[in-house]
Amino acid sequence: MHSVVRPLAAGSLVAAVLWALRGRVLHALEVVIVYARGLPLKRRKNPYLKGVFEPVDKEVTCSDLKIEGEMPSAMYGLYARNGPNPRLKPLGEYHWFDGDGMTHAVRISSKGCTYNNRYVRTRRVIQEERAGYQLFPKFGDANGPAYLLQMGLYWLRKMTGVVDISEGTGHGNTSLFYHANQLLALEEGDMPYALRVLCSGVVETLGRQSFKGQLKHEFTAHPKKDWKTGELFAFGYNVGKAPYCTVSTFDPKGNMLHDVPVTLRGPVMMHDCAMTEDYFIILDMPLFFEADRIVKNGTLPFHFYTSRPSRFGLLPRYADDESGIRWFDTPAQMIFHTANAWQEGPNIVKLVACCFDEFDLDLGKELKVAEVAPPVSESSLPHVFMMTFDLQSGKATRRRVAPAIGDFPTIPPRLTGHKTRYMYLSQMRPVPPGRPVCFVGICKIDLEAEDEASGMTGEILYPEGLEGGEAFFVPTDKPSKGEETVEDEGYLVTFLSSAHGESKMVVYDARTMATHPVASVSLPVRVPAGFHGLHINEKQLATQR
Repeated sequence: MHSVVRPLAAGSLVAAVLWALRGRVLHALEVVIVYARGLPLKRRKNPYLKGVFEPVDKEVTCSDLKIEGEMPSAMYGLYARNGPNPRLKPLGEYHWFDGDGMTHAVRISSKGCTYNNRYVRTRRVIQEERAGYQLFPKFGDANGPAYLLQMGLYWLRKMTGVVDISEGTGHGNTSLFYHANQLLALEEGDMPYALRVLCSGVVETLGRQSFKGQLKHEFTAHPKKDWKTGELFAFGYNVGKAPYCTVSTFDPKGNMLHDVPVTLRGPVMMHDCAMTEDYFIILDMPLFFEADRIVKNGTLPFHFYTSRPSRFGLLPRYADDESGIRWFDTPAQMIFHTANAWQEGPNIVKLVACCFDEFDLDLGKELKVAEVAPPVSESSLPHVFMMTFDLQSGKATRRRVAPAIGDFPTIPPRLTGHKTRYMYLSQMRPVPPGRPVCFVGICKIDLEAEDEASGMTGEILYPEGLEGGEAFFVPTDKPSKGEETVEDEGYLVTFLSSAHGESKMVVYDARTMATHPVASVSLPVRVPAGFHGLHINEKQLATQR
């Protein structure tokens, strides 16, 4: 499973020199194009390379960290989060999705805490490290006719053996997941990368994971696991090839059970999914891939159509083909993250998700044209909605369940696909389009509340100057009712960081939602803003492959 760099057809000195020469010539040409486009100047103004987003340039390991409060024994194990951190300085522009995956991990035990950060050693990272410069195209550069010249150089790199794409081109930068006794780094443009946690807590990369050669396509960053059966449900999408989506099912040991192509109405971005006891839910949102927009409009190649409905496909969990899928439409909305889904009786399916009524994937567009921020649009902010799909009538409805603004929703992982009363939302400060996202706290949402106004049942606001991210739920190991665990008995763990270098791991009580953390671990280095993480307990660490 270990990755091996094979840039050369032969190991001779002459071949090595020719390989390096071809690479350098093509790189020099790209430098000319990039500077002619003015991309370095735009990059210097990019908010996703500054403040709490600024990448770190070193991998470190630190032990004997200072702990304030009392660390709950339920936290023993490893808390880790994945996120983008460019291994090399970007040559041109930069999009938050462009960074190479880096894990930030805290090993927690009765003896104390240690911290380490490590790059996910993707084929992309390995090859660019060897070359010493950028080899692969960046999403942030994909706007304007001159981008076609950069893609032409990339094609030449592939044709002349300067880059090898036979083992994927993904970043491995979005999330972490644990299945079949293995920790996985995930990003929707590639297969997973298998990781291993060493005794020291250091997270090392083993290699690209294809589930014994059974997986032949992309793999979502947000698979869903039924903790009662141990089965894993996932999908992959490919905007370049119909039918555009494939749904996969794996048993507890990682053996593929089903791999079902699903026909979408066109090439769309699909980031998340959901499942219930009987269905896998496909999100066919109207964020369409249209490559000609790069040249015609000078924009990124994804466009959100407010005039087209959002579609939700309910595919029977163990289907061998797509014939049994049921589609439901709602007014246009963009969903990046779902909280949970479940069934109520034989005909009702519920889905809870964070929804945008308007959406633009160009995160820095407004900053490029104006210093004065445009007004905040309510429809461009994510809110929590509950969708109801009636299998008998074929109709779908939705309602807003809380006044909070936010994303990165979480629940107790063991309840995925089953009814939950509470969800935890990373609360966002309302910002205009083009301004970087800012997570300022955690909201506890009561999904059984009578109305929207009473939907928020708890709130934690971070100290001034600190920003957070996804808050992962860790269940208590000392339930108040013996073996029966109350749903919200547990802890919420996340990283907090400031723009000035301060970072800490904080643990909050999920039931009381007390503002002061139960425990806090000061970190010796800054942890940049990132995406998704998880907690692995001691038993999982001991049985990992």
